[in-house]
Amino acid sequence: MRRSVLARAVDLDPMVPWLLSITLGDEVPDGVVHRFLAVPAAASPRLLLRSDRHRAGARAAWRQVSSTSWRSSVRRAALTGALLAGAARVAPGRVVTWRASPGPETVAARIADLVGRPVELVAVSLGPVRANRKPVLQLADRHGRDVAWAKLGRDPLTARLVERERVALAEVGPALGGVHVPRLLGGGSWGGVQVLVTAPLPARSSRALARATLVETVRAVHGTAGSTAQVAPRLGDLVRHPRLADLAQLAARVDGTRHQLRLGAWHGDLHAGNLGAARDGRAILWDWERWEAGVPLGADLLHHDLQSWVVAGRMPRAAAAEALVRRAPEILGPLGVGAAAAERVVVDYLVRLAARYVEDRQPESGAAVGAVEQWIFPALRGVLSER
Repeated sequence: MRRSVLARAVDLDPMVPWLLSITLGDEVPDGVVHRFLAVPAAASPRLLLRSDRHRAGARAAWRQVSSTSWRSSVRRAALTGALLAGAARVAPGRVVTWRASPGPETVAARIADLVGRPVELVAVSLGPVRANRKPVLQLADRHGRDVAWAKLGRDPLTARLVERERVALAEVGPALGGVHVPRLLGGGSWGGVQVLVTAPLPARSSRALARATLVETVRAVHGTAGSTAQVAPRLGDLVRHPRLADLAQLAARVDGTRHQLRLGAWHGDLHAGNLGAARDGRAILWDWERWEAGVPLGADLLHHDLQSWVVAGRMPRAAAAEALVRRAPEILGPLGVGAAAAERVVVDYLVRLAARYVEDRQPESGAAVGAVEQWIFPALRGVLSER
C-alpha cells in the first residue's frame, strides 16, 4: 500500500491506489491532497466519492446511486448528507486520502486537454469484483458541473471491452434516433491503459421507463447494424470451450434455423443499471461494450427481463432462466416475434450468455454468474427434452 493512501481499514482494494495513481498522479512530498469516501468500505469499495469537495461529492452521490426503491433512496440521502457534513468527520474509517502531483500524462490531465478546460475527479464507480470489472470516472469542472465520463480497461479483457465500446459508439451514434446515447469525445491507449471518454448524458427523470418505450428502444438498437459492423459468429462457433460441450446440439439446431429469424444488432447488456428515462420521455442507454451485429431481434428484451428478475431478488438464477424460456413468447410478442421463433431466440440468447461468462473467465473470478452449469444449462436442457 502506498504511504499516500491512508484508510482505517486492514486491507485496501488494490485497484484503488492503481486507479488514483494513473488518474491523479503519483505521490510527492508537496502534492495536492484528495479525499474520497469509499462506499461501502475501503477494503471493498463499489464507489469512491469526492469528500474534500463537499458539494461536488454530494452531487456525484445523488447521480451515482440509484433511487429505484425506498432502501436505495434512503441510502442515497444518507450518503449525500454525509458528504455535505464532511465525510472525514462523519465516517473517518471509510475515507481514502491520496497525495498526488498531477502530471501531463495522467488520465485527468489528458481529459482536461481533450475537453479544453480543467477537470476534477469527483466520483469513481468500481462495481463488484468480477472478471470484467473496470473503473468508470466522473469528472466535473471547478463548479461541480459534469464535464466528461471515462472508462478504463486495465487488462486484456477490459481493454478489449473498452475499445469495443468506442467502436460501437462511433457506429451507433449517427445511426440511432429516438434514444439518448453517450457522445464519444475520444480515447485510446494512454500509458498502457485503454481509455474511453464520453460527454455527460441528459438528466434522468424520476419516472421509470415505460415498457412500450423499452420495446421501441430494443427495436431501434436492432436496426443499428451498419455496413461496417462485423457479423457475429454462429452459435456453434461460440460453444467450443470444453465447459460448453453440452450445448453443441442446441447450438447446431438453432444455427440451422437462424435464417428464419430477424437478425440485427443488440446492445448486449441492456438492464436497469445501464438504462434510464430522460425528462423528454426517451430512453437513455449507456455501456455499449457488448454491442454486436448478427443477433436475433428480442435478445436485448430477454436480457433486460432476466436481469430484472434476478437483481430485484424476485427469483434465483436457475428459476429465472427457466421462467425466461417458458415466458419467451409473451415477452417477445410485442416485437412481433411468433411463438416458434421466440423459442429459437431464447435458446440463442442463453447459449450466447453462457459462452460470454465462460470466455470472460467469470467462473475463475468467483462471480456467481460464472456457474453456468447450475443455472443456464438446466433451462436449456429443458428445451431439448421437450423437443
